[in-house]
Amino acid sequence: MELKHCKICDKVFATVTADICPSCWEDLEEVYMNARKAIRDHHGSRLDAYSLSEMLNVDSIYIEVLVDQGRLSLSGEDDGRPRCKSCGVEVHSGQEYCDTCREKLIKGFSSDGEHKKKTMFRQERRSR
Repeated sequence: MELKHCKICDKVFATVTADICPSCWEDLEEVYMNARKAIRDHHGSRLDAYSLSEMLNVDSIYIEVLVDQGRLSLSGEDDGRPRCKSCGVEVHSGQEYCDTCREKLIKGFSSDGEHKKKTMFRQERRSR
């Protein structure tokens, strides 16, 4: 057994193979079922991780983990164009975030909500 940081909540936990702690795994399974249903219900729509997470009212990291695991495939991905790391909208080459998400990042660090700060911290940590 080894100690790992959970990809979702960043807590340290003991594991043999998993990258996600048991608590987040349960949440991830629920998000997965809801995400599959939402994708079926919105077939033909251009969905990215951000829009799907907004639709399901969950942190986008859950959707990103499901995509990384190959469990979800979203229509708004892999066209080779640079995309915002937060919402997936097309950005200019060299940009990490679109103007809207950049403003949200700034507001998230300067205004209310520990949740916003944790979410933005996770996004920044993943981009390194």
